[in-house]
Amino acid sequence: QDPDRPELQLAASAGIAADAAERLASEVGNAGHPVHAVAASGAVEPGSVRVADGILVGMAAAALAGGVWWAVVALSARQFPYLAVLLGLMVGQGVLIGSRRGSLALGALAGVLTLGSLSIAQYFISRSLAISELGLDLPLWEGAGAAADVIRAAYQDDALTAMFVVLAAGCAAVAAGRSSARPVH
Repeated sequence: QDPDRPELQLAASAGIAADAAERLASEVGNAGHPVHAVAASGAVEPGSVRVADGILVGMAAAALAGGVWWAVVALSARQFPYLAVLLGLMVGQGVLIGSRRGSLALGALAGVLTLGSLSIAQYFISRSLAISELGLDLPLWEGAGAAADVIRAAYQDDALTAMFVVLAAGCAAVAAGRSSARPVH
């Protein structure tokens, strides 16, 4: 046991195997600040970034955002561009809640998740409106190629909505992309 390596002593006293203690010690960065620190009790220290949790919670927030966007626009038959921005901020906060703090990579993830979820929702909005308003007998899903064509046509027909979806992705990226960012409680 090395008295100059307290993380090894903590891990050894908690009954963690020597190789696990070495892995924990190897993750300690400059000045003894852990990159991904786990206390002996299994609790994650408040300063650590939990990337997998950020991805999972961000995906859940993006799915929820896409569902809300689809429901609101399909039921009202109106686009609410500012709602897209709020949904982007929600996805950014979802990534932050999961990861515990922001980073450039997590900001990019939040932006991509927002852009993807709102674009997929735009496909379902276009299909839903075509089915309900035009009375067309269309299947809701015809494949990824057809979805890409519908999304492209929807954004070409309504450039303002496309701009707000991109703005929403940017807001999500900024919300989760700063290293100083913390979730709003």
